[in-house]
Amino acid sequence: MIPNIRIPFAVKVFLSYFAVVLAGAIPALLYLQLSFYDQIIQDRAEELSRRGSLMTEQLRALPSDERVTFVRAQARLEPTRMTFLGKTGVVLFDSLGNTTALENHAHRPEVMQALGQLEGSVKESDMPGVGVARRQSKTTGEENVYVAIRVDEGSRSEVLRFAYPMDRIEEITGGMRDAIRNSQAAALTVAILLSLLAAYVFGRPLQGLVRSANSLAGGDLTPSETWTSEDEVGDVGRALNRLALDIRTRLATSDSGMNLLEQLVEDIYAPVAVLSASDAIAVNAAFRRAVEHDTRDAEEVLAAILRAPAFLKARSLSESHTEGIWFEFAQERFGVAMRIFALKQAGQESLSVLQCHIPEGFLTHWHPNADSVAVLEVSGSIAESIRRCEAIFPEIVITVESGQGPFKAADVDRRLDTALDFAIDAAAEEDLEGFLIEIRQTDTTVIIMLCLALPVWIGKLASSMVSPIGGVVADDGHSLTFTVPRA
Repeated sequence: MIPNIRIPFAVKVFLSYFAVVLAGAIPALLYLQLSFYDQIIQDRAEELSRRGSLMTEQLRALPSDERVTFVRAQARLEPTRMTFLGKTGVVLFDSLGNTTALENHAHRPEVMQALGQLEGSVKESDMPGVGVARRQSKTTGEENVYVAIRVDEGSRSEVLRFAYPMDRIEEITGGMRDAIRNSQAAALTVAILLSLLAAYVFGRPLQGLVRSANSLAGGDLTPSETWTSEDEVGDVGRALNRLALDIRTRLATSDSGMNLLEQLVEDIYAPVAVLSASDAIAVNAAFRRAVEHDTRDAEEVLAAILRAPAFLKARSLSESHTEGIWFEFAQERFGVAMRIFALKQAGQESLSVLQCHIPEGFLTHWHPNADSVAVLEVSGSIAESIRRCEAIFPEIVITVESGQGPFKAADVDRRLDTALDFAIDAAAEEDLEGFLIEIRQTDTTVIIMLCLALPVWIGKLASSMVSPIGGVVADDGHSLTFTVPRA
């Protein structure tokens, strides 16, 4: 198992900046090296082509029997290897000497290209009558850039050829590559320094946020940081200060901490109930939706839990476990897995927190019998859900559109009703100005569409709620559509 290693934010910023610079520097280095290398090869080939063209103009003016003598004289002044070929490819002269030992060159790619006998060679020249190739010499075994120039017109002509060693090009480009590497090393050094500076600049305000949050969590409701930056970090810091002041104000104006506790528990999205030794102190709406059905309500469930010896045992165990204890009695009796946490304060009554755990697909394993299938009046259920939402979010506007006639849907233990409540509450919490609900039906189904985008997991959980009655929930990213059987 890979260990969970905590990496500080400043290190993440440094690594991200450095990775971006490195990702751009390495391709740039390779590109510059290759482009310089190819450009020098091209320049040498063009230079040899120009020099060879001047010599071939002089050769054309000479009789055939004087051409070899002219080439031999020019070869003494030429630093590169020169080869003069006859009309059949026979080597008439070569700077290396011993022409009789050299094989016929008529089929060399640069020669064939110069004579117009080869298309698509290794490197075609833009000049007619000129052939260019980069290959290993069959005579010396060295890699050369060859430039061949046709002397006379026609495919049977004498050819003057130059060979430029690749070793010389390597010597020339070696210095350029060193200069490029040095430039890149300097750029990476600057990038490291800038990355360290960015890590410091961005990490320091976040450390202030951590201090403020820890002070608030420790019960210090006095703002300890002053935030002047007009960015997201400053917004979060000022929000923490406002939260601290708001909590202080509510505590000062409340006769006890009970009202604050109830409000805080209600604002928790997960299903939560806070219990004392003999009573339920605070229960949020999410907990009620998780445990309530036609045959019971949340108060009955909590009363049964408080009476159970298993609860006393689990609560005692939870006092020594910071991660909480699974409460198997709730799973067995009410079909909902719960975890119990202990809240102990010196000199005060111990409290327990019950948190429902409803994994994805949990409700799909429950199969109802025919007697438990009831009828749900969809329009009335949606109206009730809207009323509760508007009480919590008075600024939201929910529009309902439906055709004529009653919309009666099959329901099981209020699963569809609960799923609709859950989806509408979740939609209201998305901080929207309003949204549309459409209801229609076919001969066999009722279709309820919430026309807005919601997180994917909401649709999955709603689908698991209505699947026992043969219903499905489709989420296309723009709307959530319930399709359930008619009653």
